[in-house]
Amino acid sequence: MTLDEPVVLLIEDDPVISKLIEFKLKRNNYKFELRENGFSGFEAIKELKPDLVILDIMLPSVNGLEVLRKIREDEDLDDVRVIMLSASMKMKDKKLAFEQGVKDYIVKPFETDELIMRVKKSLEN
Repeated sequence: MTLDEPVVLLIEDDPVISKLIEFKLKRNNYKFELRENGFSGFEAIKELKPDLVILDIMLPSVNGLEVLRKIREDEDLDDVRVIMLSASMKMKDKKLAFEQGVKDYIVKPFETDELIMRVKKSLEN
């Protein structure tokens, strides 16, 4: 990994959304990794130590909020930057995500240019 190529791990089960995000991230010089469920996503976080995780809430096997909780409980991972990506506009989900230290919360559907802007901002801090 180089400073000019941050690693972004997307944990998302929708192939259309995944392909769209992959295209935009690669076009903006990010290394891209994808996992399609919460269990393999958490394992990838431990293995890859990505610069940023984009994490869907509604996932097969383990939901995104549970993955986030596991990240924050692991002292080797508790500084991992996370953006939640979800169709859920429920305030309780947003509140829980921010209480557990997410950098941002993006509601689907979203503009890809806005996503890239928020990725850049999350990596700056």
